[in-house]
Amino acid sequence: MNIIDCHLHLYDEKLVNDLDAVIKEACSNNVRYLVNNSDSFSSFDKVLNIKKNYPSTCFSTLGIHPEYALEDDSYFNRSFKYIEDNIDKIVAIGEIGLDYHYSKEDNVVRRQKEVFISQL
Repeated sequence: MNIIDCHLHLYDEKLVNDLDAVIKEACSNNVRYLVNNSDSFSSFDKVLNIKKNYPSTCFSTLGIHPEYALEDDSYFNRSFKYIEDNIDKIVAIGEIGLDYHYSKEDNVVRRQKEVFISQL
């Protein structure tokens, strides 16, 4: 049996220093592919660099998690441009969506919806 782990953050500080061991352990447990998800603009390079170092195992997604919805428009313009420039290096747009765990305030909900639709 081969497994695909479709939601990881391999750039997390708890994993990044032992990445070889983490990936080796996953592979030894029948995990064939790892989909490494970004969550913010600051994670984009990290995600793509991991894919570059593990091209047959790691795949990348680029996107902005809803917790960053209140960032200004320049943040999203820069993020979307980066995604467009690297579209051939990713398998999906992610991590995106709606997440009301952090706030249910009307302005936050509205902005999350705007950002989500923009990323779609």
